[in-house]
Amino acid sequence: MLDVITIDGPAGVGKSTISKLIAQKIGYHYLNTGIFYRSYTYAYLIKNCSSIEDLLQVNLTFKLEGLDLKSYLDEKEIPERKIRTRKVEENIAIISTNENIRKIVAEKEREIASNHKLVTEGREQGTFVFPNAKFKFYLDASVRTRAERRMQDFIESIPIEELEERIRKRDYDDMTRKFAPLQKPDGAIVILTDNYTIEKIVEKIISYLD
Repeated sequence: MLDVITIDGPAGVGKSTISKLIAQKIGYHYLNTGIFYRSYTYAYLIKNCSSIEDLLQVNLTFKLEGLDLKSYLDEKEIPERKIRTRKVEENIAIISTNENIRKIVAEKEREIASNHKLVTEGREQGTFVFPNAKFKFYLDASVRTRAERRMQDFIESIPIEELEERIRKRDYDDMTRKFAPLQKPDGAIVILTDNYTIEKIVEKIISYLD
């Protein structure tokens, strides 16, 4: 059984913040899988790629450094603010729903897990990437709650109604894609996060790890 804790769930449910805090508290590394897809999307846009095949020729690399996954385009680090823009958000589904990209990312994630104890979060971590993980969790929340949380992630001001619509579309795209769709992993512990603070959710998850 892999020494990996997976935390899956839809966009804006709080996976990143929660996973990072858990990793800090239990001495694991934290793997933010969204960095992979945001970085690929950024590279796709900045390199004016016309297809996924073009994107796969781009020199994009990743390195886990403590609690942060760093991405590098042509060996130059991509600042996180560059991958958290409206433009990236508007185009990420083109990349994240592509089967070839998801397979490549999954292999990169497994390679990292072969050398580190991980708390990893995403949409298919406990189903496709790490089905034999030591612990699996699935977080969920209402669209409004997720939109309110999502507003804090962006450097630009985006109306909450627009974010809600994007979240609904992202949910649909994630849940209906043919390859590795978003779903609750077998054996996962489900936690609804609407009425909990981040600290309470972290405490709740850690209580299952004892």
